Order: sequence, then C-alpha cells, then structure tokens
Amino acid sequence: FEDIYKNYDAIYLGIGTTVSRSTRVKNSDKAYPALLFLKENKIGKGVKVGREVIVIGGGNVAMDVAREALRLQHIQYPGEKVVTKTVSLEDWDIMPATKEEIEDAKAEGVQFNPGWGPKEIKIEDGKVKGLLCMKVKSVFDEQGRFNPTFYEDKEMFLEGDMVIEAIGQAPDFSFIPKELFDKLEFTPRRKVKVDENGKTSLPKVFAGGDIVNLNLDAVTAIADAKRAAEGIDLYLKGKLK
Repeated sequence: FEDIYKNYDAIYLGIGTTVSRSTRVKNSDKAYPALLFLKENKIGKGVKVGREVIVIGGGNVAMDVAREALRLQHIQYPGEKVVTKTVSLEDWDIMPATKEEIEDAKAEGVQFNPGWGPKEIKIEDGKVKGLLCMKVKSVFDEQGRFNPTFYEDKEMFLEGDMVIEAIGQAPDFSFIPKELFDKLEFTPRRKVKVDENGKTSLPKVFAGGDIVNLNLDAVTAIADAKRAAEGIDLYLKGKLK
C-alpha cells in the first residue's frame, strides 16, 4: 500500500469487512466464527452442527447463519429434535436485521432471545454446554456510541452444544502502514469518516462501502463508489483539496 500511496494520485478504499468480530467473553475461543461457517458451507465442506445451536447476533448475517444452521440440523439429524436460537444485545425495536430477514428466520423455526448479551460460554469436559447471558440495560450511550451496559443480577442460561458468533465484521487494515493509518479519522461507530465527496482525512484517499456506512448492502456500496468516483474526478482536476 505504501508504494501505491506514493505512486498514484488518488486511491479508493473499498475493502469491505472480512474479519469476524468476537465477543471475547470467557471461552469465546470455542465459538465458530460466522464468516467461516458460511464460507465452509458455501464451498461444500458442510460444517458439522450440534443439535442445539446458539447464534450470537441480531444482524442479517446472524439470520443467514441461524437459518443455514437449522437446515443443516434437519439434514444431519433427520427426525430428531433440533433447535437453533439467536441471542442479541438489541431488542426487537432496534435489531439491525431487516424485518424480512427476521420474519423468514421465524418462519423456518429459528427461536429469538432479544435484549440479552453473552457473558460466558459454558464448557464441560471440553464440550460446549450452553451460553450464560445477561439482560441488556442499554446498547448505546448518550452520544450514540456502541457501549452496552447490563443488569448484573439478571441472568439467563441457554442450553446448547454449539455457539456461532455473528456479531459483525471488521475491516482488515493491516496492509496500511501505521504512519498512514493514524491519519485516518473514524466515526463513533468505528466507520471510516468521509466527507460529501467520499474523501477521507488521509490525503488523496477516498473510501466507501462497508468500511464507511452501516447499511452493509450492495446498493449503498455502489452509491458510495459512484460518489467517490465523482469526488476523485474533482480532486484530480484540482477542484478539491
């Protein structure tokens, strides 16, 4: 990236979010990352799922994971009792998944536990036994920043033999040298901050897509790229600083 930055007049960052986030609760290393789960199923590996799957997350990816896990359960355990349930920090009114995704998951039999956050993945004899959860007090602080708080005295235990974390994805900025990365400004929601032309705080660098917006969809990403292309055109003509 350093060579590209030195040798080109303008750069557009549209790298997406390719790294699964982790809850980092106790024993979270025993959880399956959502992106890996979806990827391995897509290429035909067919992940072995449990009879009681817990999906942590309330976004569209969590809905995709839950529905896929439930379908795999019916294939791998025909005629047996299986269940897939989600647990999310967000309650129904602020759940990030679209209404359509939620309704489709419900229709397939996915169970929901909104307004609860993970505290610990319970392990017995090296195997997942369930998820200990805390009741959510608030998800965002007064400034609108993601800063969950919990009722420490309100807990719930969900039985399960497999946990999948689908709490979002993060961009991989490791290719950007620190001296350049430190010049990038971020929003309170940890998105790359851009102006109305898609320009970042790092000189001659523009950005768009999932690293910039919260929608995480193709339509918005395409619109971001169009805006940035027009911004780059103005920049190269000397009409933008």
